[in-house]
Amino acid sequence: MISTTAFNSAYRSDLRQQLQQCARARGRLHRLRCMVEAFDALLAPRFVTTLGAMTVLVMASLALLS
Repeated sequence: MISTTAFNSAYRSDLRQQLQQCARARGRLHRLRCMVEAFDALLAPRFVTTLGAMTVLVMASLALLS
């Protein structure tokens, strides 16, 4: 049987590791990372359509510049 002290020590250790992991995950660039993930989630299912739209926009821009 595990003693209460050993259990509490292991629990505190696991909790400390979890909190450190959360602190690292919410670093300086957390907001930027969230925005990039949201943008990726929006465009990933529409990848081919996005490439086609980007191609049309680039071609239109080149046509306007020449």
